[in-house]
Amino acid sequence: MPKKFTGTNSKVAAANEKKAAVKAEKDAKTQRVKDQQEASSWREGAKDDSKQKEADAKKAEKDQRRREAQLQLEAEAKEIARSQAAKTAPPKLAPKKKAPATTAAITSSESAPPPVAVATESYEPIESFAAHNIDDALDLIDAIAISDDTSSQPSASTGVSRHAAVAPLIDRHPERRAKAAFHVYQERE
Repeated sequence: MPKKFTGTNSKVAAANEKKAAVKAEKDAKTQRVKDQQEASSWREGAKDDSKQKEADAKKAEKDQRRREAQLQLEAEAKEIARSQAAKTAPPKLAPKKKAPATTAAITSSESAPPPVAVATESYEPIESFAAHNIDDALDLIDAIAISDDTSSQPSASTGVSRHAAVAPLIDRHPERRAKAAFHVYQERE
C-alpha cells in the first residue's frame, strides 16, 4: 500500500486561512452595525447635549471675534493718537535758510536767486463736519451754503461760532425738508 500523506496541504491551509479572514471581517462588520443600532436605540431616551456643544462653540467663536475687534480698535486708537500728536506740532511757516553764497559764485556771470518771501499769514484751522447718511450730508451742505454770509469767527458780543449758528438750521424731518425745498423751488420760478 502506498504511503499515506501525514502533513498538511499548503493550498488547503491557505484557502482555510483566507476563509477565516473573510469570516472575521464579516463578523466585525456585523458587530459594528449592531453596536451602532444599539447606541442609537439608547440615545432615543437620553438627554441630547449636541445643542449645548454647538452653543458653546458659537459663544467661543463670538468671544474670539470680539477680542480680535477689541485689539484692532486699540491698535487704531494708538495710531490715531500718534497721528494727532504729529498734527499738533506747529507747522513751519518759514522756508529753510540757504547757505550764504561764496564769493566765487557772486563774481561769476550767474545772477543771484531772487529773495524768498516769508509767509506772514496766520493759518486758521479748517472746520470739519461729519454726516452719517446722505440726508444729513445734503442738509449740511445746504446749511453751510446758507450761512456763508455769516462770519466764520465767533461774534464778539455773543461768542457763538459759525458751527453753533448753523446747527438750528438743519431740520431732521424729511417731510419738512421736502416741503421747504418745494417752497424754495416755487419762489425761484
